[in-house]
Amino acid sequence: MIATLLAALAADDTPASPLSEPEPAGFAHFRDFCLDHAGKPDESLKAAEGAGWMPVPRKMAPVPPPEIIEAKIRIRSDDTAHYSLMAGRAALMTGGFTWDSAICEVSVWPADADATIAALERWVSLPPGAMQDGARFYAFAEQGGQRRPVDPSAAPTVRLLQAGAVWLVAVRPAGDGVAISLAIPQRVTEDLDPTKRQEQMTRLEPGMIVR
Repeated sequence: MIATLLAALAADDTPASPLSEPEPAGFAHFRDFCLDHAGKPDESLKAAEGAGWMPVPRKMAPVPPPEIIEAKIRIRSDDTAHYSLMAGRAALMTGGFTWDSAICEVSVWPADADATIAALERWVSLPPGAMQDGARFYAFAEQGGQRRPVDPSAAPTVRLLQAGAVWLVAVRPAGDGVAISLAIPQRVTEDLDPTKRQEQMTRLEPGMIVR
């Protein structure tokens, strides 16, 4: 997931379509819940709840990736697709530090992955920093609506990371669907003790994940 984004960027323009082209639902939800509330997972969740998204039942909650510190999931379905939103915090390694990062990810299935990728490319207006197995990864400084690509592992980027100005975005096909994620590193943190995980799991609300 988001850790893959950092690994791909460390290892390593689609022309815009007509404006009349319909916006894919997956990107529209990503914009409304993740981009419009960037770096504020609680606001992302409230926006989704206000739009009728529901907590995921506890028995359906997936096992979280190891980088997740804390996250909640909201879901909804309509006649055309199923949707999920995950928002919270993750511990991401980049620039020689572990960063407590705000994360937000929207998944939709089934979905036209190519159309969703094209919609994201029109929004970001930058070439991907890396590509891997059909996924595209972007790292850029977001300041005053202006974006410029950055190398998140480079020493000069650390100050931008400390200011919360570096956005890490990924879009990838996922089975018959697509997932789009945003991570914003916010502060250096220590890795949490994974032995606390089991005792924390007994106190979760439905759809909440804690590392």
